[in-house]
Formats: sequence, structure tokens, C-alpha cells
Amino acid sequence: MTGDELSELAAVPTTKIIRVPVSNACLNFVANADDIRDFYSLHQEAKKVDVKAIYEKLHVANKAVLVLVAALWEAYCEDVAEEGLRLLVQHAPNWEALPRPLLKAVAKELRRLDEEFAPWTLAGEGWRQYLLDRLYLLGQKRNYSFATPKAKNVDALFLESVGIVRISDAWTLPLGVEWARNELDSFIDKRNVIAHRYEPGSTVAKRHVKQFYNLVSGLVARTDAAVGRVIREVTGANRWSATSVPSPRPATGTASSLDQ
Repeated sequence: MTGDELSELAAVPTTKIIRVPVSNACLNFVANADDIRDFYSLHQEAKKVDVKAIYEKLHVANKAVLVLVAALWEAYCEDVAEEGLRLLVQHAPNWEALPRPLLKAVAKELRRLDEEFAPWTLAGEGWRQYLLDRLYLLGQKRNYSFATPKAKNVDALFLESVGIVRISDAWTLPLGVEWARNELDSFIDKRNVIAHRYEPGSTVAKRHVKQFYNLVSGLVARTDAAVGRVIREVTGANRWSATSVPSPRPATGTASSLDQ
């Protein structure tokens, strides 16, 4: 299996193991998703106890975990964008090999600098240090502008950081790219209502959390593959790490199921 054929990351892993090249950001996403799996276990334990009063209160946990899924997605996007750029800076043979959209963004920035200073910024291997310094500045900017990881903002993040135009075009889920964008935006809106304009009594069901996590898992897999392709094209080698990732269990048949 190649990086272009990444399977979905499982919400509840089975014992089957697949080996795929993935980013460190992806590995962190999978590791941090342990809390999601514990959340599913909590629901199962509540069913066993069969205490209606307890089970009815689980909607509070549902809300908290839906916010957590959004945070995992936001963190993954920021991490893989930074990881991708660092690999480009480290392994690109020269600045001309970088993605054209990234070069255009840098050129635009340099035009705003002092005319005498700008050429020296990129002289020799100076372009590598400039991109690393730029990465830090972009990170400071994201602290204020990337609190809402909807499709449009994710597109802007990867265009600015790695030079990938509309990375959401890579979100080729079974129900389509546009569906994936709209579904993500809808869940992020739900997260914003919970986190910033809490509405007492509003209900979030376990199925909503599961659908959101399954969606994000599919987006992570395809985003990882898209960034990996760009790095491979620029550097001439696959820079993701080959590792073991739990494979997904069979689809549940819901609209948000992400089976290939």
C-alpha cells in the first residue's frame, strides 16, 4: 500500500494492522484519538449498567468530545503544514524546485521589503533560513486566524505554508469533495456553538461524535497523502515514515461512513 492509498484512520481499531507511510502529525492524531476510543467505551459501559438517568446525561460528554475532535483536526492541520514545509526546506535541491504557489507568496512578501535587503535574503542557501523564519511568523499569525478550521481556512493554511492550492480538492470521500467541505463546516459550526455560545439543553448524540470523527479521519488520511505527494515531487523521495496504523473496522452504513 502506498501513501496515496491511505486507509481511513479507525475510530475503533480492530486487531488487523496495515503499514502505510504517514506524517508525524498523523501519528500524533492517531495517538491522541485514544480519548475518543475511551469515549466509545464509556457509552458501552453505561449500557451495561442500564441506569437511564446516567445514560441520559451522557450528552454532556458527547459535547465535550465533539469539541475535542475539532481540536484534534485543528492541531493536525497546523502540525502537518509545519512538518511539510520543514521537509521541503531540508530536502529540496534548490529554491526553484519549490511549489510555484509558495514561490509566488514569498516573492510577494519580498517585494514589500527594502529593495536593497530583499535579494540578500535569498542569496545562496539563504532561502532556506528565510522559509524557516517565515514559518515562525506564520505560526504567530495562525494563533489568531486559525481558530476555526473550516474548509476555506484549511485551504488558506496549506496554500500559505506549503504552496498547495485548495488542498480540500484532495478530500475525495465517497459522497464527494463538496459534501466533505460542507460536512466539516457544519460540524465546526456545531463545535463553535458548544464552545462559545453554549445552549443549555441542546443535544449532541454519540452518533454525531462518531460521524464527525469518521469524517475527520478521512480528511486526515487524504490531507496526509496530498502533502506527501508534494514533498515527494519536490524532493524526489517519500519523506513520510513507514509505520503501523490500526485499520478501520467495517463501515456502519451511515451517510458519514468513510469506506473506500
